[in-house]
Amino acid sequence: MTICQWCGKEITRTDKFKYCSQECYQKATRHNQNEKRKLIPKKEPQPLTVKKCKNCGKEFMQKVGQQEHCCYDCSLEYNCKKGKIREKIRRIAKKFDFELKNLDKIVNAKIRFFDEGERLRCPCAQDDPDHYCGSARCIADTVYKGHCHCSLFWSKKEPLLKDDDKLK
Repeated sequence: MTICQWCGKEITRTDKFKYCSQECYQKATRHNQNEKRKLIPKKEPQPLTVKKCKNCGKEFMQKVGQQEHCCYDCSLEYNCKKGKIREKIRRIAKKFDFELKNLDKIVNAKIRFFDEGERLRCPCAQDDPDHYCGSARCIADTVYKGHCHCSLFWSKKEPLLKDDDKLK
């Protein structure tokens, strides 16, 4: 005769069961699973960090891993700005038959450095207001050197100047 490992009652069956009923089996299984969970070390929650909203500049407590904006409206507005700038840059590239590289990095830099009306300016030449996407200087750099100053526009054709020549 065997004894139920959960409740301690005698098991009258002759087979090799450890429990007297399905109920005792389920309780024991649940208990064992809970004991195993207790042995697994719990992850400590990540501390909340204070971040600055990429759109409005307001400080906020970051609640999720990659959160960049203080609210949903700021997220929509920021992404709309990025879309408008991307579209303008794509139109310029298409007009002059240029390839685009580093588009997302350059768009993010333009939003970070410039106000609404100046977003086509070159983030690499912030002090030069005449240097912007689609300007004569930008187009000349791309045609003659093979790429513009910030390496956003790349010519599909062979550059007109060699590495040792200089564009004046």
